[in-house]
Amino acid sequence: MKNALLFGKAGEYFVCYDLSTNGVVAYTSDQGLGYDVVADVEGRLLKIQVKTTTMERSTSRNDALPTYVFHTKRCGKGGKKSYADGDCDMVAFVSLLDKEVAYMPISDLGMTTVFRVGRCRGKYSDEISAVNRARISAMRESGMKLQDIANELGTSKSNIGHILRREPNSRPARYFTDFPFDIACKRIDDSLRQGKLL
Repeated sequence: MKNALLFGKAGEYFVCYDLSTNGVVAYTSDQGLGYDVVADVEGRLLKIQVKTTTMERSTSRNDALPTYVFHTKRCGKGGKKSYADGDCDMVAFVSLLDKEVAYMPISDLGMTTVFRVGRCRGKYSDEISAVNRARISAMRESGMKLQDIANELGTSKSNIGHILRREPNSRPARYFTDFPFDIACKRIDDSLRQGKLL
């Protein structure tokens, strides 16, 4: 439990660092509030809840690429409570392992949020499938073994097997770097203009 608290604090400080290096004044909040960091955006204070992870989603596959799953709307000790309206404006998702952060308005989020990491972009099975599906099929039809195809394309044998068994994922993958702070601020402003947030 002590480590979890330390990692949580490290995530809060990382968000302050990330915002500060991008010209936004940010500071950690007091304990017990519905948010962890406050950002001053041209005189407007935005409340940010920080969700931090140090571990990728567990999997039994040794060659699995990292995917991070965050339980978005849960808070409090043991995650037994949900955020109330007005508790925070946005959530900052932090991977300490990869030193990446994503910002999303709380109104855009479901119960869980999944991210991939930039260092593996283009290596996930659905991404390889979208680019290489025809090529892989032709290689397979010519008699190449799955492992040889994997070696040729710089991926794992199991990824090649997945590509051949299923259609590519039509939902776009989320990467930390695709959700910068300024875009989250714009989404909040758009929602306010449309009367979705009060």
